[in-house]
Amino acid sequence: MKTKLAPKQRPVAIKKLRVPTRSSFSVTFYIPKGKKQTTGKISIMCRISVNGDMTTFFTKMHTQLDRWSAEDRRTVGITKEEKDINETLEELRSMIKRKYHECINNGEPVNARVLKNSILCVDDKCITLLPLCDKFLEDYYLVYKSGGVVKDTYQRYVYTRRCLHEYMKMRYNIDDISIKSISHSFIKEFDLWLRNHKNICNNSACKLVKHFRTMFNLALNNGWIHADPFSTYKVQYERVDRGYLTQEELARLTQREFNSPRLTMVRDMFLFSCYTGLAYTDVANLTFEDIQVDAEGRQRIITKRQKTKVGVTIPLLDIPRMIVEKYSKSKRRSGREEKLLPIYSNQKCNDYLKEIGALCDINKELTYHLARHTFATTITLANGMPIETVSRLLGHTSIKTTQIYARITDTKIGADMDILSEKLNSKTIR
Repeated sequence: MKTKLAPKQRPVAIKKLRVPTRSSFSVTFYIPKGKKQTTGKISIMCRISVNGDMTTFFTKMHTQLDRWSAEDRRTVGITKEEKDINETLEELRSMIKRKYHECINNGEPVNARVLKNSILCVDDKCITLLPLCDKFLEDYYLVYKSGGVVKDTYQRYVYTRRCLHEYMKMRYNIDDISIKSISHSFIKEFDLWLRNHKNICNNSACKLVKHFRTMFNLALNNGWIHADPFSTYKVQYERVDRGYLTQEELARLTQREFNSPRLTMVRDMFLFSCYTGLAYTDVANLTFEDIQVDAEGRQRIITKRQKTKVGVTIPLLDIPRMIVEKYSKSKRRSGREEKLLPIYSNQKCNDYLKEIGALCDINKELTYHLARHTFATTITLANGMPIETVSRLLGHTSIKTTQIYARITDTKIGADMDILSEKLNSKTIR
């Protein structure tokens, strides 16, 4: 009897576990094969690759074929233009990398096209810098029209927006950028660009960066972005010793006679501010109703500073009172509000003041605002008026602001020391 052999059992197939492959990500720059531009240059392309998924786009930068290093994926970097291109390409690479890691850390799906759309700002969720600035300016314009801020303040924000656009065009060769791509380095480069390319002084550059931050806060306040790139960026203002006219220079300016009526009028308006402390805008807005007489028969100006909306009451000294009388003689009151004094535009006044300064041998840059500093220093503080009173007359909300305008002069120090010396000597004799 034959014994049946048990059928061979087939080995059980063991499924191999698929070990997830390591994600790959790269950013490469290259020169495509194609037609040259009329200038003989070729476009530089960017290739983004994520886990085998790949997309390309134009960087809007161009170079000569023989100036491109295929091995290094950049220009040879000899000329300044080539160095700028290489630097911009590295900035672009860093920008794409930041967006990639941001998506990974937030658990968002990421592929080459997502990164490309984010950088080029073509996806629906992308909010870019210039529309953000435009939205801020649209809201701020309503504040300006309602009298909340002066025109100059509004115009500074408009200028900041213009500088940002010019900076992106010159530095990165782009018209706009995603607000999510604004980084510490972007802000720092903008600050340096203002100083080097626009020749703007330190404090003015700091103010423009501050305006940039104020506009950018709109994105933070609305939750369009969560990380504040300005949190680690600090501006450093330099203390500026603001100029003023001395008593001798003021006398020279007062006594000078001009053949030109326009120079005479500008000089008179300047002197009016030297003895009242009013800024140009406040003088231009004065009406007859702002001149009032107190119980003792003394004339005084009662108005509000346009910049801070702080009320000020300024007694009229002899010189500003005579100026008001001089220029009000030719005016007939008609029942409606009429400007108290004739005055040119601020720009024209400053132009004419330079001419006046030269004729009066005043070796200082005369501007209309210098009158306000002269009032704070030469007219009031140097004559013993307490700085708290000066602050009230200037319409300042903080005495720290007054300290910027007012300076303790050597003459004032000498006079104070003489008073102190007399007091000490009288005690010593006893």
